[in-house]
Amino acid sequence: RPALANQIVWKAGVTPAASRLRVENNDTDLGFAAPAQYSEIAARYGINRGRFFVRKNIVFWYLALNNNSPLFRNNARLRQAVNHAIDRPQMVRQHGYLGGGRTDQVLPPGMPGFRDGNIYSLRGANTARARQLAQGNTRSGRAVFYAFNSSFGPTVAQVVQFNLRQIGIDVEIRTFDRVVQHEKSATRGEPFDITIEGWGADYADPYNFLNVLLDGRRIQAANNVNTSYFNDPRYNRRMEQVSRLSGDARYNGYAQLDADIMRNAAPMAPFINTNAKILVSQN
Repeated sequence: RPALANQIVWKAGVTPAASRLRVENNDTDLGFAAPAQYSEIAARYGINRGRFFVRKNIVFWYLALNNNSPLFRNNARLRQAVNHAIDRPQMVRQHGYLGGGRTDQVLPPGMPGFRDGNIYSLRGANTARARQLAQGNTRSGRAVFYAFNSSFGPTVAQVVQFNLRQIGIDVEIRTFDRVVQHEKSATRGEPFDITIEGWGADYADPYNFLNVLLDGRRIQAANNVNTSYFNDPRYNRRMEQVSRLSGDARYNGYAQLDADIMRNAAPMAPFINTNAKILVSQN
């Protein structure tokens, strides 16, 4: 409908619980809540009926496995082991009610080129297979995990910590404010092994996921989005080649590349495609 706003005020740094309270009191027109609160919100307002809306995002969250760290450098078998070891259903639960759906690949449903690759278990940890791959490849047996200290950050990290302990990796969790965590992870040479990150589509083309997040030629000193620090010349060339195609050839090429990268190189461990959960005021 027509909307001629005189001003828009965006409040930063508001906790999820405070954001919900402000919206329900009509002090703020749009906001979010803590993950554990959405079941109650849906029961109170219904879904897509006027105050609480849910829709699918072209967004995924993942564990970036630092391909430059001593633990994961030239160690694809251990990166594959992590993908088998993590309990995706339990990680998704940390996003709260209606948080999203499980995934094991880079391209999300709804993105042109998405094809379900069925690469890793979406039903829970495949610990037996993870142990097979990890055997002889755990190196120091220690990993530093950078997580943010709010929302689902700490609990997802704790799930991963438990999962990786089952394959011989002792995970040290270090938590930061989200801005600090991302800034540190985005700095080349920062001494972490795993970090949690999310990415949403800027535009509906698979280039915006695979090339932007995984082409190693984009890595710089700071402000990186390739926080896996994945830089494989073979895949760099393939990403460049596929990006020059168009139509079905482009999307089929990206679907094959997505599956190939995740199955063989495993530079990251995707776990959720999120939903947008939007709470609005009576206004």
